Amino acid sequence: MRLLVVSASYWSNWGCFGSTYSSIFGGIPNLEIAHVYFNLTLPAADAPPNVTRFFKIGTKAAAKSAFTRRGVGEEVARRAASDGAAREYTDCTARETRLIDFFRRNHWTWLKRLNYWLVARFGRWRTPNLDRFVDDFKPDAIWTDVGPVMPTLAMALYLKERTGLPLIGYVYDEHYSIRRLSVSPAFWLYRFANRRLIRRVILESADFYVISEGQRDYYRRKFGKECRVLARCADFSGEPDPIPPRRAGRPLSLVYTGNLGNGRYKSLIAVGEAIKKAGLDARLDVYSSQPISDRLKRRLESSGAVRFRGAVPGAEIAAILRAADVLVLAEGNSLAYRLRARDAFSTKIVDYLRAGRPVLAVGPREMNSIAYFDRHACGLTAETADEAADALRRLAGDPEFASRLAADARRVGRELHDAATVRQELFRRLSALTAARGSADA
Repeated sequence: MRLLVVSASYWSNWGCFGSTYSSIFGGIPNLEIAHVYFNLTLPAADAPPNVTRFFKIGTKAAAKSAFTRRGVGEEVARRAASDGAAREYTDCTARETRLIDFFRRNHWTWLKRLNYWLVARFGRWRTPNLDRFVDDFKPDAIWTDVGPVMPTLAMALYLKERTGLPLIGYVYDEHYSIRRLSVSPAFWLYRFANRRLIRRVILESADFYVISEGQRDYYRRKFGKECRVLARCADFSGEPDPIPPRRAGRPLSLVYTGNLGNGRYKSLIAVGEAIKKAGLDARLDVYSSQPISDRLKRRLESSGAVRFRGAVPGAEIAAILRAADVLVLAEGNSLAYRLRARDAFSTKIVDYLRAGRPVLAVGPREMNSIAYFDRHACGLTAETADEAADALRRLAGDPEFASRLAADARRVGRELHDAATVRQELFRRLSALTAARGSADA
């Protein structure tokens, strides 16, 4: 079976897109994938072996093509293992580089939204090169992200219309709801334009997946259409290492891995305060590749119970998680963020469940990444420093309870996110979909 995947990101296992898709598609036998994407960067060497072909469309060239009317896009090979990701826009002047860096810092300005609209509407990416690539690959179905990048949605609809193949949509973040907090006219103009494409993709999809239970309920209500939850998965075979015994003089080890944006750092500060409130000999180590200012570092470590450890190679994260007593998942508390990410699924959840350690999820319980642990009874949750202090006292004072909670985390991970099971079910549905099309054509 051949699947054509359309997305806005290049394939790399260190990004949310690549790590999620590699976990889902990477080990499926008899599935060959071609990837079409809007990004200048070459696919990474760590893309799964069954992703065999790549067609990239540089975003800068695509934006220019709206005015020059020159076609863009080419088939490329993945980078060699020794090559780093090439910086996009290397051919720019110093002035252009300053402008681009400004737009990256202000990621969703009205200019970026205008750029996406121009590329989707007028960009010259519908080219003979793209058509030949698709025709030569001969896919059985088209899979696309259903997200905020209009050119991706426009391309998926174009390819579906041109080939007549079944389209499969996948919502990984919520970009359809109008429950948002923004006074920017550009935000709303773009959102409603993007909603129209999202609606078309969903209605024209032969199959439809979402990343969380909250999204599943929302889209069922909105469209009266069946959809299934599909999130990141992992290998849950074997058994995790036992929780390290607490020796005299060894502090309770808490670990957080991930970025600090969207107010997450405030939840981590609350955990530091909770450690002090609980009167525990404990320390929270924060691992993040996100650069932070000296001022934020001082705030983060103000309790004396938090230590910012910075970035570590991704290959070391699993061992760091297994060496901890408690894993901390944090979400921000601002209204704008809660509205934007309430049904999101943190990719860290699967890593934490696989590690087989008790989890303390800190943040608003209305958010899916926090509610997940209450819903499946596989972790403790807290919204305030006082609640977090109570949870930590319980974990530190009752090793048997901590061990049971760790076992529950591992069990839920195995039941819901085991790679072999997820891949088998997905391949079964893809096979049924293409078989149904074949019968209809006959």
